[in-house]
Amino acid sequence: MDKERKIYLRNAEAKAARIKTDALWERALLETTDKLRLKDKDEIIERLQTSSHEAHGIFRYKLILLVVEDLVDSIEGVNNVWLYGSVDGSSENIKPNSDIDLIIEVAPSEEIREKAHKYFELLNTRLTGNFNQIMEPTGISFSGKLIDVSSKIFLPQEIAEGKGFSVALKSRYDPVSSLYRKPDAPQP
Repeated sequence: MDKERKIYLRNAEAKAARIKTDALWERALLETTDKLRLKDKDEIIERLQTSSHEAHGIFRYKLILLVVEDLVDSIEGVNNVWLYGSVDGSSENIKPNSDIDLIIEVAPSEEIREKAHKYFELLNTRLTGNFNQIMEPTGISFSGKLIDVSSKIFLPQEIAEGKGFSVALKSRYDPVSSLYRKPDAPQP
């Protein structure tokens, strides 16, 4: 494949990722609007800008459910996805700058782990930009990533050994929530 074609394909892939990510973002805003029984999207944006814990909590939870659904549709080999940290579907601990922490188990393949990292790299750039754009009038912004999977995508053996953040899966004090489990995946 010549250089120009590779560049064209890379640009087309990035454009498709932006379109898909923007659709996930808009759907999460609309689902949050419905859940909070608001009139329109402008109202949820206003609530996010006024640091409503409830709005931030529900929006992040709706967004991550949509992202996980898209992740497992996009990458074959995702076995389990867990949510942990302050974004757990409730709103008490949510702050406007709270990130969304995931632990992901993929099939025993470095190739699948790399695909998952690339998926989140493309997704996070756009989602973080969308968030910062909404929050710009408040002075609140993310310098990192809205969805944190750094050092949190594991192979089954790493989870069995309790490597890194996977140790959180066995915590009694800060439980994780399962967002996805492949039907034939072994229990960690």
